[in-house]
Amino acid sequence: MRVPFKSFTRETVMALGYDIEFITHEVTTPEKILQYMIQHRPDLLIIDVGDEQFNFEEFGPLAKNDFPLTRIIVIIGDKNIRKSLKWLEFGADHLVYKGNFFLPDFSTVLENAIKKIEANKQRRKNIEHIFFPEQYPAALFQLQSHGPSVLLKDFEIIPNLDIDIPIPHLLDKLAIEYLILTGQGHTYHESCYILPAGSSKSHAVLVFSFRLDDPMAKDHRIRQGYFQLCLFVPNDFLPFLPPVSKLQEVIPLIKEMIPDSQTLSEESLVGIKYAILNHIRKIAEQNLIKFE
Repeated sequence: MRVPFKSFTRETVMALGYDIEFITHEVTTPEKILQYMIQHRPDLLIIDVGDEQFNFEEFGPLAKNDFPLTRIIVIIGDKNIRKSLKWLEFGADHLVYKGNFFLPDFSTVLENAIKKIEANKQRRKNIEHIFFPEQYPAALFQLQSHGPSVLLKDFEIIPNLDIDIPIPHLLDKLAIEYLILTGQGHTYHESCYILPAGSSKSHAVLVFSFRLDDPMAKDHRIRQGYFQLCLFVPNDFLPFLPPVSKLQEVIPLIKEMIPDSQTLSEESLVGIKYAILNHIRKIAEQNLIKFE
């Protein structure tokens, strides 16, 4: 069964109000298709295998790993229909059987794929906006010999914060509360927490607790210093954060960027914040793809 894919696809896509750049290649191996994907980086990939044998079990995972946002439509024939049902587990987003109802089925699948592509692009824009670093005021707390203290901060005000307490007083209060909350006796845990920002109903705080060498500490008991990096998060952004179990992946990144307390500064605090939010944004994007 021969179908004018190019003209039919172009007409369907343009009828939905989208422009299209249509690129066709006759290839027979997964390696060749991956080469063309690297060259063109398509939003949509249509593979017509017909009744031919095709190693999608090999191709699908490779394609989805390198191009997770590319929608893949696979067109199948009678000879591989049973085997190809498993291809949805290997990365195919849509299967279309080349039978009597192929054209209406293909039109429906194509429309659905395009809507998914547009939805993914919009979600990515939202994620980029949500994880813009300037929206996350950052502070660094340290447990010192005289008690919890505010070591660094990169802000003077927190926009739209719904409490009137002066910022220095708020930070002093949170440093004491957080360091007491996350420590048990002489044990202080390296972990990640989402904690209240005092009495605020507009913000929460993303807290990364970790230990660093502090060779300048006069008290030998805290030469292995305990620190907390705090990012103030508008409550509206909380649903977009990955689970705490995934956020804990950030702690090795922090310790790699600041191997000891002597490397801490306002500049390094800003750099760490940018790296953290970039890492979290990538996790959030992967979660959108996984659970769409």
